[in-house]
Amino acid sequence: LMTLRFATLLFALLAAVAFYDLLRQGKISEKRAAFITFVMATSPVYYISAHLYMTDLWALAFCLGALAIYGRAAERQSLPLLLVGTGVAILAAITRQNTVLV
Repeated sequence: LMTLRFATLLFALLAAVAFYDLLRQGKISEKRAAFITFVMATSPVYYISAHLYMTDLWALAFCLGALAIYGRAAERQSLPLLLVGTGVAILAAITRQNTVLV
């Protein structure tokens, strides 16, 4: 059970990193992107979800990760990155079906 809790905390961290990367891809300054990411990571819903084993946070991490990778793939015009992003998006859809829109 503790392993699942640590895995969920890891996915919470990965979601925050992917969110920060998305903000930076959107040309938001480092300070502002860090502040917005901090606000997201310390919001009550996010913080509580990070300490429970629920698939919501896992799906969020996969979605944000896929979007960040898609952004990098488009920027670099890289087919391998596009395929990796698609794989991560498939993991998101397997985790929670409402993420199929990514």
